[in-house]
Amino acid sequence: MISGPPVPAELTSCDLNNSTASLALVTEQVSGFFLSYTRRDNEYDHGRILRLAGLIEREYTMATGRKLDVFIDKTHIAWGDDWRDRLNRALNGTAFFIPIITPGYFRSRECRRELLTFFGNARSLGVQELVLPILYVATPELEEENPADEAVALIKRMQREDWRQLRFEAEESPEHRKGIARLVNRLVEISAQVGPPSAAAQPDGLGDLGGPESSTIDTVAGLELAIPRWGRNFQSMYQLMEEMAAASEEIADQAQAGNLDLTSGAAVAKLAVLRRYAEIISGPSQQIFDLASVFASEAIELDPGVLVIVRNAEQTEPATDFVEYACELILTIIPRLRQNVDVIKRYGESMSRIAGLSKVMHPPVAKVTAAMQRITDGMERLEEWQRRVSATGRVRPKLPGLDDD
Repeated sequence: MISGPPVPAELTSCDLNNSTASLALVTEQVSGFFLSYTRRDNEYDHGRILRLAGLIEREYTMATGRKLDVFIDKTHIAWGDDWRDRLNRALNGTAFFIPIITPGYFRSRECRRELLTFFGNARSLGVQELVLPILYVATPELEEENPADEAVALIKRMQREDWRQLRFEAEESPEHRKGIARLVNRLVEISAQVGPPSAAAQPDGLGDLGGPESSTIDTVAGLELAIPRWGRNFQSMYQLMEEMAAASEEIADQAQAGNLDLTSGAAVAKLAVLRRYAEIISGPSQQIFDLASVFASEAIELDPGVLVIVRNAEQTEPATDFVEYACELILTIIPRLRQNVDVIKRYGESMSRIAGLSKVMHPPVAKVTAAMQRITDGMERLEEWQRRVSATGRVRPKLPGLDDD
């Protein structure tokens, strides 16, 4: 296992906690929907995002004659078995996932996790239409032609409800009420078109050779190609981080030896050191971001197909050879990738501490921070596969030379 690189000693840290909440609406024919939003956005907008739930409930009853029960957890729903159980129960029926899109949404780890998890599951079941974003605030990331961020790219590809102006209208105004009616009508229309999810459904782009087994082979082949590439990418990221740590030490040595002009005063001298360091790590930080983005993109793209395989492993006894092989790959490789990722993320977390020292450090630190989020996005997909395969009772096969006593 690779060991962690040295980090500069005089760093300070700051923790940005952007918590989320989830809300489920349940009815007889529509099992419900999750409203995914950041708690901070709701508080800033004086609770309007949560009040949207009651407005939808009343409009749905008016439009269909059926009661739409609203279930709201008043405390934060942590990411764990409770949320997974809710998600799985929702996906077994016809459940909508409605993310409230703001710039803060994509910066929230929990919101990103909810979005990527729900979409991967929904796509693997052939019901990706159940994701219905509401664009609540102008979000510059969605204006990018080819977003590198997979969560942004996912929302960009979807048809969205535009509430950028409606959020300023009084909730009892005709304009706002018409907006609620349009949203409810769309939910009713989609519900009528989308049947119950099928465990045998194949995500888009899979099964082109004609059957479930060919879909499995395609996905396993994708895993076989991706896994060694991920390992190389993580190794490259680690080497780049070592270069950045070495640059920090070199600049500190030059300053101590008097090779840098530090005669203008303490603050100016420190700024000169930081500016030089920022210049040196600018290239490596971009490379780390690019490598992390490739990993996240591939993991998210493989997610629906792998979930089809995992679902087969959960429900089929005995499973096909390729399903068993895929389960062995997941159980064997993901823990080893996790070890490398932990080291890389520790360095990334240490980098975030220097962002507050000077704005000259913001660009490279922002790249590294974004890279860590991409790695998190990808690893959470992989670890969900591992969790579900392990829950079937399968165990990691022993590897000669690695598991020998």
